[in-house]
Order: sequence, then C-alpha cells, then structure tokens
Amino acid sequence: MKISKSLLEICNKLFPITNTNSRISPIFSMFCFTGKTIEAFNGVQGMKVDFDTDFVGCVNSKDLINALTAYNDRDIDIKNDEDKLILKSGKSKVSLITTPVENFIQFGVSKKKKMLFEITQDFIEGLKQCKLSTPKNDLRPQQYGIAVVDNILYSTNNISISRYETGIDNSISFLLPPLFYEQIIKLYNTNVTLYMDKDILEVDFDGIRLYTKIDTSLVLLDYASVVQKFEDDTILVTIPVEFKEAVARIKSINTGTNRIHLDISDTDIEVSATSALCNVKEVIDIENLTNPISCDYDIEKFANGLKVIDEFKFTEDGKAIIMYGKSGVFTHILTSIIR
Repeated sequence: MKISKSLLEICNKLFPITNTNSRISPIFSMFCFTGKTIEAFNGVQGMKVDFDTDFVGCVNSKDLINALTAYNDRDIDIKNDEDKLILKSGKSKVSLITTPVENFIQFGVSKKKKMLFEITQDFIEGLKQCKLSTPKNDLRPQQYGIAVVDNILYSTNNISISRYETGIDNSISFLLPPLFYEQIIKLYNTNVTLYMDKDILEVDFDGIRLYTKIDTSLVLLDYASVVQKFEDDTILVTIPVEFKEAVARIKSINTGTNRIHLDISDTDIEVSATSALCNVKEVIDIENLTNPISCDYDIEKFANGLKVIDEFKFTEDGKAIIMYGKSGVFTHILTSIIR
C-alpha cells in the first residue's frame, strides 16, 4: 500500500493520548492496529480512529511516526512478520518490534451510555476561554481541569478563576480533564454529543471515538460563591485598547521580570515593570471607579487576562487586589501578588 498523509495525520492525532514515560507500562506508548481501527490509550484516556489495514498488532507510537515521516509520501508496503512490522519501499526497509493486540489495555463506553448534552461551538468557546485559569499540574485534583456545573464552565488555579455561561442543557456536575478537553477543541468541527457511562465520558466525532475516565468522587469547589463575592452593582470600566497595547508592550520589552506594577488613580493607570537590565513605564488615561491603589500582578497572567475581557474593575480583598473582568458571558478574576 502507499503511505498517504492520512495515516501520518491519524498517528499525529493519536500521539498526544499516548504515555511515553518509561516508568509507566510500555503498552501505553503504543498504537494498537485492530484491522479496523487504530487506537491509543494512556490508562485514563483513549482514542479510536477508523482505519482499515491488513496489519494487526501494537507498535511503538513514536517509532512509527518517525518511520512514516522519514518515508514521506513514497510507495511503501506494510507487512506482518511474526513479531515485527515491516515497512518497505524499494530497497529500503524498516523493521519495528510489535506486540499482540491481546496485550493492549483499553476501555470504552458501553451500549448503555447516557447522553449528557450536545457540544456546540458555544461550548467550545467556553473551553477555550476557561483554559486561561486551569493549573499546569495535577497537584490539586479538584482544580485540574474545567468544571461543568449545570450549564456553566469554571476553572481556577488559585490565582485566577474563570466562568463561562454556555447554552448547553445539562443538569450534572463533573470535571473535564485537560487532555480530554484539549482533544475536543482540536477535533471539533460540527456539533457532537457527549455521553456518559458511570465514570466514563465519550465523544464520537466522524470516525473518531474519544473517551476518558473521570473521578466521580471529587467534590467540586464552590466556584459560584467566589465569583459572586465580586459581582455587585459597581459599573465596570471599558478597557481602552491603548491599555491592552501598553501591557503587551511592557511584557514584550521587559523579559527579566514576572511582575507588572499598577498605580491606579481616578484619572489614569500607570503600568510599569522593572528588571536588572530594563525599566519600562507607561501612563494611560482612563476613568475608573476605585480608590487609589498600587499593586503587582503576574505579568503573563495579567496580559493573558486582558486578551479575553473587555471591561474591568479593581477591588481590595484583604491584602490582595482583585481584577474583576468581563466579556459577554465570560468572567475572569485575577488576584494580585500579595502586597
């Protein structure tokens, strides 16, 4: 058969699901060819992609991708040879060690799966926005992902919290793991259905089944009360484009610090950053409804937050200053570095 780009594209889609950590079971770093599908599974999340082939067996994912990439779009034969997968093109041959499909670990949603809700473009936009506040590790399992509470998405990393009100028809609460929602975002091109079977979630795309195990024993945080604490009748201030540009400029120029400093008055906001080699300061005229405040924020989180909100206000909360921002149905709250 001729290796087309489609096989390499499928392998590249499956690869993020694999776990190449040598201390974990080697089977989790493999692709499983069943003759009808190509599958990947890392112990928690899995993906199945429809693909007809004569080869049946499991092969190391990275080795296969490297071989397919090296052959590019040449004519190539794929053959089984006992415990090897042979890729041959002309006088060139690559042998990859394989293992039987019986060794492959997997699970999926049963036929008794229950429909939760339809994933729409609105839901995808909510995932993209709430990614802003998800933590980078799983040290706090209750926060490691995006929470779905009824029709609202929440995320927090203890420094910021994001909220997005979707139009989905959902009545339960659960936490979407990062790898799972990242794949949903990548694969989405039309409305699809999210299913649940006990502690397994599954989304069926065109020729692709994506599934994950979730911890149904997790007690989700009370996100709503945190957001509500800063929601009052105070009029939010429209963020001038000049302010967003100034912050982005300061972040770009001053790479030697992780802090940005704000001096807020009734008529303007002075933003600055200082490092060993650089000192940048800009003043932007803006009417804001706060008392004079001085505070520092994480410069990356502050700049990223400004990208997704149109209005904001600043309010004191103990020793910290809270930036409360909104854009339509999206709310973003960022805590300053403690003064």
